[in-house]
Amino acid sequence: MQRRLIPLTTLGILTIVALAFTGLSIAQSISHPSDIRIQKSCSDAFVQRPSTLVLYCADGNDEITHLKWEDWGDTTAYATGIDHYNDCTPTCVAGTQKSEPVTVWVWHIQHNLYTSIYTEPTPRISS
Repeated sequence: MQRRLIPLTTLGILTIVALAFTGLSIAQSISHPSDIRIQKSCSDAFVQRPSTLVLYCADGNDEITHLKWEDWGDTTAYATGIDHYNDCTPTCVAGTQKSEPVTVWVWHIQHNLYTSIYTEPTPRISS
């Protein structure tokens, strides 16, 4: 009798663990793109699909403008825009302001907020 209880107990524990993970998955999946926001540049406000992002609020040495959001999903979002930045050569004080097309990705949702950002220069297509 004792030997039969071990597999049933193990099965019961595995069922509870599976249900717990299913519940977590459902809770994460009910975030709708319309609910997800991002922190507005250098403020305490949260918005959707901002047209401008300032990446370095302390000195304003990197600002992305003219953002056009191609996707605002429930796991990631991405946009294209123009990156205006200081090349900090030879120093940030003596650096030159430059601009180039850029692609922006945001992801890692916590409490309906995108919390991670990555930018990459957008390749120019020659005609």
